Amino acid sequence: MVVFSGLLFLTFNHHLLLWNLNAIRVSVDKPLTQDKVKIEYGMAANSYNRSDVGSVPNRDKYSVLVFDGEVKNEIPNEYGENDFLITYDEKYYLTFRHFKTNWKHQHDYNFYFYSKDDKIFVRADIKGVDDETFDSPLLDLHSK
Repeated sequence: MVVFSGLLFLTFNHHLLLWNLNAIRVSVDKPLTQDKVKIEYGMAANSYNRSDVGSVPNRDKYSVLVFDGEVKNEIPNEYGENDFLITYDEKYYLTFRHFKTNWKHQHDYNFYFYSKDDKIFVRADIKGVDDETFDSPLLDLHSK
C-alpha cells in the first residue's frame, strides 16, 4: 500500500509521468462546422523570433495531426516551443506557440471557433501550469 501511495503521489505531482493527460476540445459556433477544423503540432516548427508570423506555414514542420474534424492524436509532452498550426476549411489559418516550462506539465487545450465581422476567429483557452488565453482572427491561407 505504501508503494502504491508513493507512486500515486509522484505521478499526480508531476514527478513521474506515466501517461499523457493533455486533452483537446474543439467547439464551433454556427454556421461554422467542426469537420473543417484541423490542428497540427510541431516542436519548434516556427522560427525562434516568430518572424514567420503572417507567412504561409511550412506544413512539413508539423509532425503530429492532433485534430481533423475529431481528435486524431494526443498532444505530445515537450518542454519549450510547442507550435501549432490551425486551419479552417483549408482556406484560413493561424500559427501560435505555447511555451511549456517543463515537459511533465499537462494541459487542457480548448479551442472555440466563431464568426465576427465576416472573419473566422479562434479563442484558445489553455489550462494548466503554463496557462495561455487568446482570441485571434484566422488569416487567409491563399492571400500570400
